[in-house]
Amino acid sequence: MKKFKFQFVVFFSVILIFACNEKKEQAEPSNDSKNTTVEQKSQSPNQRQDKITVLLNPELGQKFTYKNYLYLTMKQKYDTVSSQSKMNNFSTFSLKVTEKTPDYVRFNITFEQFAVEISNDFQRININTAQPSSNPSLTETFLRKCVGRNFYIKVNTKTKEIELSGLDTLVKNLQNSLSKTQDFANVDKQMVDNLINSIFSEENLKSSYQKMFDFYPSTPITIGNTWERQQTVQEPLPLKVNNVYTVSSIVNDTVFLSTKAKLDFLKNELPKEVKLLNVSGNQSGEIKLNRKNGLVIMAAVKQNIKTSHELTNPMEQNKKVTITTEITSTNKIELQ
Repeated sequence: MKKFKFQFVVFFSVILIFACNEKKEQAEPSNDSKNTTVEQKSQSPNQRQDKITVLLNPELGQKFTYKNYLYLTMKQKYDTVSSQSKMNNFSTFSLKVTEKTPDYVRFNITFEQFAVEISNDFQRININTAQPSSNPSLTETFLRKCVGRNFYIKVNTKTKEIELSGLDTLVKNLQNSLSKTQDFANVDKQMVDNLINSIFSEENLKSSYQKMFDFYPSTPITIGNTWERQQTVQEPLPLKVNNVYTVSSIVNDTVFLSTKAKLDFLKNELPKEVKLLNVSGNQSGEIKLNRKNGLVIMAAVKQNIKTSHELTNPMEQNKKVTITTEITSTNKIELQ
């Protein structure tokens, strides 16, 4: 029986701009920008100085198409053995406003394209659903079957909290489609179902798409204002992330934000067999918002994490080995 390995594809690099599984805390905007190191944009004739309010207010029926990019390099050293993995992910999805009230906006989210490039010491993967190969791998077939799938999110216009719906239908239709595909005839059905349920779980999708609405200030803002968001994440390590957002410029109806994060590592949440020796990391980025409709125009985040930990190997008489890891990534989402 074939084994379907969805290795390191990270299907939902979609909207991984900040982190996953977050727990939010919020501080009110202030005029103190001393905690940031991102330079403000130079003044221009169209730059606004007055306070403005950013509201979620897209037009009913309007469709927004986003492209998402993830570039990641991971270097590891295990005793005397070194390895390096590179991953470039690209995806396209659309948001269409299907319902709008004073209290919430409902969007239909549709997946339109996926592309994956992975290279390491063991394999090379190059997949693009817009350019199907004549002899597709199981991963390519799976991704192609995901294109066109959709579900709904409802965003509270005041709290920016989101609710998801339509996932059960998405999962059921995808399972039925794959079951009729010859490539999956000899693949363990339970394993495929578990994979689908994991990728399209409400928890995963909600934590991902919440990022598009999480960083809104709660009060009117002007140039130099700052506010904070705290998040708890589990990947690539258990982290508490404190994001500081600063209004660097407001030009016409575009709001420019800079962001810098402090990363605190939650050692108590690591597996018992892992002894963390040393950790360091940083994260920074920039965001452009449309003030009129409240949606992201562009957001990009760079992150660098270095770790050193000790692991006990029970296969080698409990020999203790040191593993050093460096992960460098750039994640960008852009409105087309």
